[in-house]
Amino acid sequence: MEIIRENEIKLDNGHVVKIVTISNKYEYGTRTYEILVDEKDNAITPEVKSIKFDKEHQMFFVRDKLPIDEYFTGSINYYINYQGIPIGLCFFDLTNGFFNMDFKSSDDYKRRYFNFKMMMTDKIRKEVAHKVEVDTENCKKMALYKKGMIESENQI
Repeated sequence: MEIIRENEIKLDNGHVVKIVTISNKYEYGTRTYEILVDEKDNAITPEVKSIKFDKEHQMFFVRDKLPIDEYFTGSINYYINYQGIPIGLCFFDLTNGFFNMDFKSSDDYKRRYFNFKMMMTDKIRKEVAHKVEVDTENCKKMALYKKGMIESENQI
């Protein structure tokens, strides 16, 4: 594990938190992710793809990847406060759907986030499977395009 960058943020309420970018090298590649760290250098969020500070709202915008199948990987987007607790709903870009994020504390969020993503993946896979049954031809075109077999949209 290698820390690539630490971005310290001072909020209007006086709290200071850091967005820490970490890289893990594996035999097959490198994985980069971000976490939010409190004033005592304790991680207050699970590992996610990216965290950006929204200065106007004094919250952090989180974006994480959610692989649905071999062709589809979407992003879930949501806000967290300076304590590392998700606020409101998260948005999934492939289905234009909102999902409830019911975490009571930072520890609860860190502990249950992976299971939350698995539950979302299962729901979205079922939704995608239903859409495939309804519109098989367009799904085949999309899969071929994503796979790189169709080079131009004009050939579809």
